[in-house]
Amino acid sequence: MVMDRIHRHDVLNALMLALALLMLGFGVVKGISTLSATLDEGVVDSVKVESAETGGLAVASGDQRTAEVDPELLHPPGEVSILVGNGSGKRGAAGSGSSALSSLGYHTLPPDNAKTAELTTVYWVDGFEADGLQVGALVGVTPSQVQPLPAGAATALEMELTDAEVIVILGADSGF
Repeated sequence: MVMDRIHRHDVLNALMLALALLMLGFGVVKGISTLSATLDEGVVDSVKVESAETGGLAVASGDQRTAEVDPELLHPPGEVSILVGNGSGKRGAAGSGSSALSSLGYHTLPPDNAKTAELTTVYWVDGFEADGLQVGALVGVTPSQVQPLPAGAATALEMELTDAEVIVILGADSGF
């Protein structure tokens, strides 16, 4: 009799756990679907890291980070090489940022350290302005923090830029 109650209690707990995991999985899939649809439209209000544990990105709205991006000017994410540099002073920030962008389908180069920066800045090379704006929205910066890559940037940023089309320098304001 006691064993029956313990067994029923364990079964009930297992069922509740399974239901909770199913609901959590549904929420994650719905969030990814929403982000994907938003990216397909070419307009992202803002995206920032919600959890350091999951490294997940979630759409945040209602701020002044809207970037109007012409979808016809965007390259497919897999055709955009992104280099993330850590200028934030936070250990592992560039790796977290690279992983988050990679999970969205971008080709990320090995992360690197960069010159210390207060503000996160996104740079783009010729022909990748729309992609730079899109990535800027994904990492949560305002359009004014997305700029063309200036001449001599490798020296100024204290990093090797390799073949990147978009360069993200995470500053102290970064959520990564």
